[in-house]
Amino acid sequence: MKALPFKIPRSSVESLMIQEDKQPYLYDFLHMHPEIQITYILKGTGTVYIGDYIGSFVPDDIYIIGSNVPHVFKNDEEYYESNSNLYAHGMTIFVDESFLKKTLFQLPETSEFSSLLERSTRCLKGVNQNYLRANFENLISKSGLDKMIAVLQIIKALSNTDSIMSLMNRNGMIKVTENDGKRLNDVVQYTLNNFTQTISLEKVANIANMTVPSFCRFFKQRTRKTYISFITELRINQACKLLTNKDHTILQVAVMTGYNNLSNFNRQFKKVKGITPTEYKSKNSE
Repeated sequence: MKALPFKIPRSSVESLMIQEDKQPYLYDFLHMHPEIQITYILKGTGTVYIGDYIGSFVPDDIYIIGSNVPHVFKNDEEYYESNSNLYAHGMTIFVDESFLKKTLFQLPETSEFSSLLERSTRCLKGVNQNYLRANFENLISKSGLDKMIAVLQIIKALSNTDSIMSLMNRNGMIKVTENDGKRLNDVVQYTLNNFTQTISLEKVANIANMTVPSFCRFFKQRTRKTYISFITELRINQACKLLTNKDHTILQVAVMTGYNNLSNFNRQFKKVKGITPTEYKSKNSE
């Protein structure tokens, strides 16, 4: 499946599009598009990969993803089980960036929105934005001018909040061709599904149909991180989720996230999070 670039279906008379996803799990293929994306998570948990950022998503998180930044929302493993009664629910606004720059954001009355647009190139996350839940839930029933006004109200609220953080280390992304995107998607999909197991560079290089040295260069040039860093961040992100369960020991979490050596797990965890697993568990256990 050629998942990248992913072109948002939008009629010629629309400057923005509203999409509701309510299904067993969210669209889980790496993709990108020229539109700015604002996604509100109403229900569901999982891992999100945006540009060079890896983290967890939970209900009431909101993400602002800049133009042409590769991203994927991957629900947790239990959402994929055949007997699962879980489901994911998200609302997304797709906005034509050129439309904003050439029209609305030229008005002095909308100058407060400009900084949010500029910051979107680094992609943004707002945690616990539940005050916006009703605004997003009502979007699907609106059309025409009412839809535009509702979206502007959301953008205004996001422009005036302090609880928005940048996700990426640098602005924008290196341009990714469709062929490169296909390779990246294949590697990312395999890694998201198997990161708790042992994965060799030879294996992922073979998936990308490359030699190991070529793959390592390819991956770092297009994601701004090494493949080893990518899989380490996925494992530590999963470890953080597991450590909130007081019934899991540190050793159990290490094994469950692909580390057979506790010392190595402790070292990698502190490198990524800045604190030890024990310190994290004591602060975040249920």
